Amino acid sequence: MPDLSHRPSRYATVAVVVVALGLAGYAQADVSVGGKSALQTAQRENAALRTQQAALETKLSAATSPSCADYPDQEAAQAVFDAHPADHAKWDGDHDGIACEQLKSAAVVAAAPGATQTCAAFGTQEDAQKVFDANPAAHPEWDGDGDKKACEQLKSAAPPVVRVAAKAAKPAAAPADPAPETTTPSGTVTIPTSEVPPVTPTPITAFTKAEIVGSTHHFGLYAATTEEYDNVEATMAKDTTIHGYFQGFDTDFRPERVQSSWQRGEIPMLTWESRPLNVSSDETPYSLANIVNGSWDAYLTKYAKDITALNLPLVIRFDHEMNGTWYRWSEGNSSFGNAPGSYIAAWRHIHDIFEANGANSLVIWDWAPNRVNPLDHWMPISDFYPGADYVDWVGMSGYLRKKSDTPTWQAVFGVTLDLLRETAPGKPILLSETGATETGGHKLAYIQDFFANLPLNTDVIGFMWFNYAVSEKGATNDWRITSTTAVTNAFREGLYATGFGRDRGKVPALVPAGS
Repeated sequence: MPDLSHRPSRYATVAVVVVALGLAGYAQADVSVGGKSALQTAQRENAALRTQQAALETKLSAATSPSCADYPDQEAAQAVFDAHPADHAKWDGDHDGIACEQLKSAAVVAAAPGATQTCAAFGTQEDAQKVFDANPAAHPEWDGDGDKKACEQLKSAAPPVVRVAAKAAKPAAAPADPAPETTTPSGTVTIPTSEVPPVTPTPITAFTKAEIVGSTHHFGLYAATTEEYDNVEATMAKDTTIHGYFQGFDTDFRPERVQSSWQRGEIPMLTWESRPLNVSSDETPYSLANIVNGSWDAYLTKYAKDITALNLPLVIRFDHEMNGTWYRWSEGNSSFGNAPGSYIAAWRHIHDIFEANGANSLVIWDWAPNRVNPLDHWMPISDFYPGADYVDWVGMSGYLRKKSDTPTWQAVFGVTLDLLRETAPGKPILLSETGATETGGHKLAYIQDFFANLPLNTDVIGFMWFNYAVSEKGATNDWRITSTTAVTNAFREGLYATGFGRDRGKVPALVPAGS
């Protein structure tokens, strides 16, 4: 939004200049007229002008230093703060770069009388308690057990615990992830990765692979930076359970990413692509054939040993969307030269190397084709399935992508979900990459339908939301949860109602399947 806080200052500045010019003019009048009566008149008018000037200067000072209360919500205040942080330092009491945080709940408090409010509208139980204490008769449903404590589920209704990892202080922000290559048949966007030196592992308590494989109700997120990730999470009534990131074959295993995720109480999920994420790299060696013939064995063996040495579990989504034509591991695009069956052979080869080096006791393998029904020509996903012994979870990429898409769960996921169940019966299903565009104006309706259907598909254990705004060929798809206030609120309500994610600020906990 435009920075309205500085408009009054411009008007006041003009007025002060006018006053100053007036004062100068009267000073000259004192000299030129010389008469006592004229001098006294000028002095009186001079004093009046000084009084006006002081009032204008006071108004100017107030105009350039508004308070948080002058804004309808945190987002509006944040825009002004970001433009002039030095002018409004008091708005950021904890120096975290987020101004006027109290307005996130103040907006709810200021809602019109009679407006429907639910516990899910609040970020913490304390925020809800303040509103409840002010008028408990207006919100009796918030206090289900009559103990005068409202919305206790926002901090104490933890899901059934399988095993609780030790709560650690939130680590320093990790280096920004590269935005992954968002590829579709219509375009490509690439941002290169950066090298990060390995870190010395510190003891962290984590879930076992078996516990993770058998869990459900996951809410995961991909974001460009840790700050963006935290900002999105702060708007939700639930924290994430899975933290997604991307890496290519041009970098070694990144232990600091896995360690950082577990310190935050989130399961790390790596989308690992057999290509360089550095766009300047020569892609010639990166082929399925070279994986199968052993050319990458030294790299893969070291990678597996590094995972084993760190001794922390992670999910790996290897070479996703293989049934499309846009990635170099596609068998459906002849320009890549991949023979039929080479994808399965490459997957199994890597899996076998990991098995030989002890890494498969820590890795949850997620096999994730692309949604099939928007593809012009698609091969059966069963042609790429490595087999039940090589896969722990199955998944898919599926987006509400354009205005011609029907904005429903069934239209986006239905056909592919049926094929996944047919191809890999009994395997837990993770919606491994999903989002919804603002293009077409159906995002809000789609998110509401998404959460209405999510709990009805009991074999779908969770979803990973792609929280990026990506420009392709002059058009922008805004997939973000925070694209509009209405979308954010619908997402909050959906998480809260379905129980996906984990309670805000609670130590990590898993919901076991079938609970």
